[in-house]
Amino acid sequence: MRRADAPDLNSNDDDDDNRQRRCAADGCIEEGAYPAPKSRSALRDYLWFCLEHVREYNKSWNYYEGLQGAALEGLEFVREVLLHSIADTPTSTFVA
Repeated sequence: MRRADAPDLNSNDDDDDNRQRRCAADGCIEEGAYPAPKSRSALRDYLWFCLEHVREYNKSWNYYEGLQGAALEGLEFVREVLLHSIADTPTSTFVA
């Protein structure tokens, strides 16, 4: 689950690859080794958390929150198409 290899697009300093990030949670002094997107509109901008806080953040983060009307219906349509394309795929028996 560790994503320390994820690029830090928030940093402009290329010489600072070995620096240790701090967890973005208020009052936490642990290393921020796990990236999480800042918002739906900034999916490549990350907040960096320790394992405990990234789990909390991910539980409360909802990509679909605030979507209404056509945007939400478009996502629902894509979801249905994907589900049907997978569910309607015939399977075959594995023979060894």
